[in-house]
Formats: sequence, C-alpha cells, structure tokens
Amino acid sequence: MVDPYLLSAKRFLDLGDARGAEELARQSLAAGGEGAGALHLLAESLRRQGRLEEAGQAFKDVLKAQPENGGAWLGLGLVAEAGQDTQRAGEAFAKAVQFLPDSLEARLGLASAHQAQGRGIKAAEAWLEAWLLKPKDFRLHNILWQALNEIVEPGEGYVGAIARGNAARAQGMSDEALAGYRSAQALRPDLPFAHSRAGCLLAAAGDLQGAEAEFLKARELADWVETGIRLSPEFFQGLGEHRSGLEILNLAPVSGPVVVVGCDAGYFARYAATLHQSLVRCEDGKTGLHVHLVHPDAASLEAARAMGAGISLETPEFGGCSRNFVNTYFASARFLALPRLLEAYDRPLLVMDVDAVVLKPLAPL
Repeated sequence: MVDPYLLSAKRFLDLGDARGAEELARQSLAAGGEGAGALHLLAESLRRQGRLEEAGQAFKDVLKAQPENGGAWLGLGLVAEAGQDTQRAGEAFAKAVQFLPDSLEARLGLASAHQAQGRGIKAAEAWLEAWLLKPKDFRLHNILWQALNEIVEPGEGYVGAIARGNAARAQGMSDEALAGYRSAQALRPDLPFAHSRAGCLLAAAGDLQGAEAEFLKARELADWVETGIRLSPEFFQGLGEHRSGLEILNLAPVSGPVVVVGCDAGYFARYAATLHQSLVRCEDGKTGLHVHLVHPDAASLEAARAMGAGISLETPEFGGCSRNFVNTYFASARFLALPRLLEAYDRPLLVMDVDAVVLKPLAPL
C-alpha cells in the first residue's frame, strides 16, 4: 500500500521544504507507515535544517534496522562532516561507499574526510574513484589533476607510484622520478595523469621530444590541459609566420606606456571595469589601457570606448575545436596580437590578465 505521507514528504524535500518534509515524515511514522523509509526522510529533513544531533540519531535509528543502508551511512557522514567530526565522517562515508559504490557524493565525502585528516594518498585515491564515475566532469578532473601533481607521501598502486615520482622529482632525482611515473603508467595505461607528470618532468629537463610524446598520450586519454600543449620543434617549424587576424579600432590616447589585456565579452563584463578603475587610481592617467576582445558584443565595445581604452578585436572560428583548445586560445590571444600592437603603438606595452587589480604604480614593471 502506498504511503501518501511518505510520497508527499519526498516531494517536499525535493522542493527544498525540509520543515514540511519533517512534519509529513512524522505523520507517516505516527500512522504506522514504512518505518525505515519514513525515518530516513525524517533524518534527512532534520539534516537539511541544520539540526545535526537529531538528524544523526535518526540516521543511527535507521541503521539499527538496516545496517547496510548506504543512504543512511551517507547521511550520517554528512552530519559528521557538518559538525567537523572528520574521523566519524570518514568512517561513515567509507561505509556509504561500501554499500553505494556508484555514489559520487559518498566518494567525494570520503575524499574530503581523508584530506582533512592529512591522508593525501587516500584522498587522491577517493578522488580518482569519483572521477572514474564521472570522467567528463571537468571540476572533478581538475581536483584530481591538482592532487596528483602535488602528492608526495608514500603509498601503493597508481596514486602511490605517481607520489613516488613526485617525491623523487622534488629531490632532484630525475631518473627515479621518471621510473615512478612509468610504473604508474604500467599499472593504469588507461589514465592520463602519469603521462602528464612524465611530460612535465621531461620538459623541465629539456627533452622536448620526449615530453611531447607523453603529452600526446595524455591528450589521447582525456581532453584536458595537455590538449593545448605543443613542444615538438617540428610543430613550430611547420606553423610558418602567424599574424593574428585582428582589427585595430583605435589606440589608447596616451603618450606613455600602455597595459594590454585580452578576453572575451564575458570576462570583460566581469573584470575590466575593476582593472580600469585601479589603473586610473594608481597611474593617474599616465598609463593607458588597450583591450583586445575576442568575439566582442556591442556592450563590451561600448564599455571599452567609455573607458577611453584602445580597442582591437577578432572573431576566430572555433567550430569543431575542443573546450580546452578554445580556453587556450583565449589565454593566448593577447600574446598573438602583441606583435601588431607593438608595431602600432611603438612604445612599451605591459601585458596583464584582465582579472588583475593594480595596487601600486607600475613603473618598476
């Protein structure tokens, strides 16, 4: 028989009304409805209200009847995490992962608990398992990629091998570092991270061909930062002369140095006004601003003119390009435009990020 209180409680919780869900869950329990289900909903509604002690007890009551209830273990972990009890949170999240192996939230909770307790290897392993559940999630990829770039503590398996490589590299032991990365590659040839670490090591040592080969393997396995890296001399020799397809609308009306930034319309709207204000405040009109806009809209062009900035623009074709290629182009556009701008201004140009803020006079730079 369908429990109407329970159905309504679920809907209330989905709509964000934790208080309403609590009342309905209590009515379900009072009417002798689905005990464990109603108790679980009650516990979750209490947690979402921040009533952690009551929620924790309710989740424990669920587990007394259903000790393998992964959702209750997850809820208990979230309660402990909110109460900053990382030890209990880690224990509960580990149980949640045991009974809900496909729960991304449980694995992320476990990773956070390990990280909070200084267990970097365990945290990276949990992040890796989370990423394997959702490999197209760029946020997860970035967290894992950064963790594997920094981890140095002893460990086993794929993560431990990368950590050994990182530790050896930090001590200047390049051969041992490369051996660690090669060991990780052998353990998990389907993962890109050890190839990326090996590429960074070889590039720093000046082996550009070897580094390019590693980055090639990494980008074959994942669409990440390595898709924008090219180190092979043959690649650059084959490029020929590149002149950015920019159109210079006007130059900044100053006789002194000029700050150059490059961005799209979105970044311009978010950051350019703050940068301009800080530049005016610290430079008192002595230094101009030039904005190189990629795919500008009417609002960004109007705002740049109102600032009295020099303006150049371009509208490259990005069809069929990966997200990382596009991001790399946006980061590089101001440098690609720089030869033309140096020629046009015939004076010093200081290239900066548009999300920078000027805090002191720029003369020393």
